[in-house]
Amino acid sequence: MFMAWFFWLFVLCGGAYMGGAALTMALTGAPSVVNLLNAVVYLGCAVAAVPRIRRLWRRRAAGGGHRR
Repeated sequence: MFMAWFFWLFVLCGGAYMGGAALTMALTGAPSVVNLLNAVVYLGCAVAAVPRIRRLWRRRAAGGGHRR
């Protein structure tokens, strides 16, 4: 269960960080289609991770998940 949490938190944080960086670069100094597409992809990954993390949180709150 730890690996699922770690993976989706990594996707969320990394996607938000890289998406913000690509968006900032595209809007300030280097306007190119590639930078804007990178921002869309990275931010899309971050948005896609939110429901997964919410589902893991609900499963943990309900007492589910893997316990030893």
